[in-house]
Amino acid sequence: MPAHDPADTAQRWARSETAVVFGLYFLILAGWLVYKHHQVLGHWPFDEAYMIQEFHAGKSGYPSVTIQPVSGIAGPVGERPFEETSRSPIYALYKAVYWICPRPETLIVLYALLAALSVVALRGLLSQLKLDAPLARWLLFCWILYPLQMKSAAYSFFLQLSLTGTFYFLYLYWLHKSPASSVLGALALLLPREEPALLILPTILIFPKRWKLLLLHAGCAAALLFLLRAPGRSALALLCDNPWPADWGFTIAFHKQFFSTQTILWVAALTSPASLLIAEAFLLMVLWAGAPIVFDFPFEFVGQSFHYYSLFLAPMMAAVCAGIAGARPGRRPWLTALAAILMVGPGLAYLPARVRTVCQAVSSDRAELRRIHWFKDAQVAPEDAVVTDYRLSGLFADRDQIYAYPQLPKGVSLDQALARAGVFILDRQDAAFQPADPCWSLVMRTPRYLFYKKGAVCATTSRRSSSTRRRKVRPPGAGGP
Repeated sequence: MPAHDPADTAQRWARSETAVVFGLYFLILAGWLVYKHHQVLGHWPFDEAYMIQEFHAGKSGYPSVTIQPVSGIAGPVGERPFEETSRSPIYALYKAVYWICPRPETLIVLYALLAALSVVALRGLLSQLKLDAPLARWLLFCWILYPLQMKSAAYSFFLQLSLTGTFYFLYLYWLHKSPASSVLGALALLLPREEPALLILPTILIFPKRWKLLLLHAGCAAALLFLLRAPGRSALALLCDNPWPADWGFTIAFHKQFFSTQTILWVAALTSPASLLIAEAFLLMVLWAGAPIVFDFPFEFVGQSFHYYSLFLAPMMAAVCAGIAGARPGRRPWLTALAAILMVGPGLAYLPARVRTVCQAVSSDRAELRRIHWFKDAQVAPEDAVVTDYRLSGLFADRDQIYAYPQLPKGVSLDQALARAGVFILDRQDAAFQPADPCWSLVMRTPRYLFYKKGAVCATTSRRSSSTRRRKVRPPGAGGP
């Protein structure tokens, strides 16, 4: 029998371990995001509804997307077709998969798959850096369990910027594996959004020996970005259009809190001190954009733009890995142990605190959510146009027409939206929006919402046939409307 090569056996074990970690990470991430979607726990339900509607319109052929976000430059925008609202190149992949299985869960699962691939890409980079399997295994867990990475990846499937780690690690793997063709990896950084291309130049601080190639890649990415750039809402586009913010300033308190809470910087200070300049440059850009983000360990992040920290985490993780790989062999184990203590340790403290918060939120709304799901399944047909508030817009999306008040598309009033709709869900706190038209009848109420449906005669004006009406059933635990 031929003798087994120990190196081949080690590689097979490494691939098997990576596959197992990737599979578990993907299943946990996909399950969590699907659960959040159905339990109305999403932090950005309006934007998630907007994303779902984009692909629904592309599949169904409906001529416009009836839910629109506020443009950073022009304010509210009117109803527009799918091709005009889609800006992320990776949306082409979402569109192709959604065409096969047109459900919101398809978008969630595909996002989770792309986010989980960061494990595979990082493992490939670690193999190129010639790190031993035990050290590489711990660094994978450092990436997965770091609190800010957990928060970014599991926050919302709408945030394609959270995929930065996947494409950046893939680019670095390509850079070491095949330098001649690695320019393709640099261009792939533009797939999730424009901003990841900004990481090419800072990479010189991590791999200074490849500075000429990195300059070439930065030039190619900038040229492609210039040729393909269209007006958008990305931070890069806004900074280009508004290069001198009036309120820009250097905030000592923000720097102090940032450097004292982001423990990955403590590891980088010992493994790759030059990479701290990347963190400082990121901080200045955050302050320039006027969106400081505060990390309150171990409970929550404060700030609407914290997902931009994906642009900070990916290069800092690469710097830690490169620093450990470049250290003397005797120092690598204790540097990896230090990284595990400072990155996995906070994650193990953050995770149960976050799970407890979510469980408390679910337990308080469980009965109401059960009735909302009953109403959606039993009383709302797929062809019904729906008017609802921001919180429920993601749950009731995936139909031709859905309107979220009070931010209706430009040129569409609430009366016009109600004239098109067959279902109206009103938050009790918004009594001013209560319909006065006798066509609307109250069919169910919960502690927070009032559920209206249009009468049979009036429903014909909202494009709903009486033959498609569903059988009325009393909701579980309801004594009446």
